[in-house]
Amino acid sequence: MARYEAGTKDNVNFYFSCLRSVVDKTISDILISRIPVTKELVETALKNYNTPATTSEEITFFKFIDQFISDLETGKRMLDGNKIADPKTVQWYKTAKNSLAEFEEHEKIKLTFDSWTEEMWKAYVKLLTFTKKFKMNNVGFYQKQHKLFLKAARKATLFTGVWSDDVKVLAENPVDVFLNKKELELIENHDLSDNPRLDRVRDLFLVGCNCGFRISDWNQVR
Repeated sequence: MARYEAGTKDNVNFYFSCLRSVVDKTISDILISRIPVTKELVETALKNYNTPATTSEEITFFKFIDQFISDLETGKRMLDGNKIADPKTVQWYKTAKNSLAEFEEHEKIKLTFDSWTEEMWKAYVKLLTFTKKFKMNNVGFYQKQHKLFLKAARKATLFTGVWSDDVKVLAENPVDVFLNKKELELIENHDLSDNPRLDRVRDLFLVGCNCGFRISDWNQVR
């Protein structure tokens, strides 16, 4: 107990010693400046010492995206409908971020929130379409992820471009490819008795067609 009280006393004495140094320096600076020494000036100096101003770190464009992705991984940020992002979804955002970094390098600029105008958006789409030669749906994938980044930045009052609400995400009209019942019957009735492997593959294929299998479901078939 005595040791604790001695330590506390030393801390208090050190604190008052620092306050005295602040007062001495303040008065010295005032005298050098040839202005009157006032109680208010000394109080301000002491207040600044006791409550130093904190400098907030600038939130850059890519720092915001990194935090966005990190919050998805930890569950701090939810997807629409209050859904937790699965690892695949998180990877989509990481892929989109890498694409934006590549765009920044290609354009030889430093991307900021203010950089994103309609013209910059079009330049990004041009890179994806003509330089990267992505198909329309792939371009639309990157557009969609980046549009979500900008939407989140607007919500955080870091981005003010209302134009982003109106940009269209590219998408091709899907072409449904399927076999009709007659074609399935032709496959079913085809003689594959001389090839047991293909015969089994044909049976599994027909099971999948009639059960509505997804591609991922085939990995579970034994």
